[in-house]
Amino acid sequence: MTTVTTISGHQRHIPAAMATQHPDNANKPSWSTRSDGKITLEMEGEEAFRNFSLGVQETMWDNEGKHADYGIGLKLVETYEDYFTEHQIGRDAYITYRIPNRWMQKGGIHRHVFTAIAAENETLASYGFHSHAFFEVILPFTEDPYQLLGVQMDYVLNNSGRRVPEYLEVIPLIEGPARLIDIQDILEGYVRGMRRIWNTDVRYVRPFAARSDPAMDSGLVAADLFALGSVSEFEQFSQRMNIPVYPIMGAGACVFRGGLAPDRIDDFIQKYPGFRTVTVQSAFRYDYPEESVRTAVAKLNELLPQSAARVMDEREMNHVHELMDIFSTPYKSTVTQRENGRMPIADTIIEVADKFIPSHRQRAGHTGQFAYARSVENAAEVELPRAIKYCAAFMALGIPPEVIGVGRGIEVARERGLMGDLEAMLPLLQADLSRALRYVNEDALAHFAQQSEAWARVRDDVRLVAEYTGQPVGPQTPDEVRHLNHTRNFVELLKRWGGNPDIAEEMTDEVLKAAKRRQYLG
Repeated sequence: MTTVTTISGHQRHIPAAMATQHPDNANKPSWSTRSDGKITLEMEGEEAFRNFSLGVQETMWDNEGKHADYGIGLKLVETYEDYFTEHQIGRDAYITYRIPNRWMQKGGIHRHVFTAIAAENETLASYGFHSHAFFEVILPFTEDPYQLLGVQMDYVLNNSGRRVPEYLEVIPLIEGPARLIDIQDILEGYVRGMRRIWNTDVRYVRPFAARSDPAMDSGLVAADLFALGSVSEFEQFSQRMNIPVYPIMGAGACVFRGGLAPDRIDDFIQKYPGFRTVTVQSAFRYDYPEESVRTAVAKLNELLPQSAARVMDEREMNHVHELMDIFSTPYKSTVTQRENGRMPIADTIIEVADKFIPSHRQRAGHTGQFAYARSVENAAEVELPRAIKYCAAFMALGIPPEVIGVGRGIEVARERGLMGDLEAMLPLLQADLSRALRYVNEDALAHFAQQSEAWARVRDDVRLVAEYTGQPVGPQTPDEVRHLNHTRNFVELLKRWGGNPDIAEEMTDEVLKAAKRRQYLG
């Protein structure tokens, strides 16, 4: 376990696993008394305690796009006094706020967190608990160093006089391939700004590379390359500035969203070397046996501190950018392709996600209210669902999003002589694509392909991916056969739905049955 010193001078550990509230679970938690898989705001305190009990050392407390309990620290120590007396918040167990980006999400809600941090620390210290219980925040959609410095300024101005901590540790969350070239400038600008404005040295950085939104924005291969390129940029910044970095990666159980699951720890670490903290989302924790989860978390705690980043040279980074463009172009153009005044793929996915995919968390308003749009880059006219529902909608149809654009991307990469470079960077690409092919519903794809050119292009991708991997299309295990049957049922029901609420209920039931077979919702 790595121990470092914060800006404010206290010691902290670098956790290997960060539990998050991403609602990608198909099953309900074993401890839930509800009949469904939903986790309410009232349940999130118990959930945080159970995260720590699994061996997870950090919990993300999400105030971006959802409501959050600002008194969580006091609530935990009062409810589980013995546990948190032994495992002090901020010393042994970490709760890290994910705050709204005020440059994108208007309103003053971000200030509540800054008040809560100082107030909770003061209250907990008065009861004899660790005085720096809360000291770190995550800023989503970080675009430049001024936003990171702005967070620090907001915290300082919001807590005039003596405050604990004196300064926050700010985690920049970098959300897409377009920001890859900006990473070192963002980190360096923040470090120099802290020194110039507050005469304070940043002693380490925990930069956070997103994985779900880059995939939804640019497709599987571009998202994988972004993850590898970002960790290389983080490490180059570290070597150049002599400041340690401990990168975080946000990954779900679905391969399209990163593929981190209890039964794939070794593959994940091989695929994404250099990340020191990874997110263990709801499917990781609730769609696998608890003992498997404990074992997997222990494995992450053991192996991630030893994981070293692969630093890419200029030639390799040029290939990363070229390959991201090669694979993202067919993906984006297909998802947002217009035919006869509509977008066949985007419109179908939006409808399925909205009408038939269950919500397993209570969230605040989305686009136009208290959050911001998730949309395919350069296609602002389409507002896609959040990444989990986006993936779940594709999987409900039996059309894994992993394949979209990849078959055609492979053809272009071959023509340019880049397949060797791609496979060297992504040694598990064939395995990931082979897994995706096992969940393809060929009948559904044929049905949609008859109706639109965009879906026909996805069918071409499936054919080309099958040729590349040498693997058959369709299920190979009894559970995968059952998954196929559930997607067939869903598509047949979709054809005759017509707004009938009884049919919609059946469709959601098929969605969940299929999700439980593959062990994630989306």
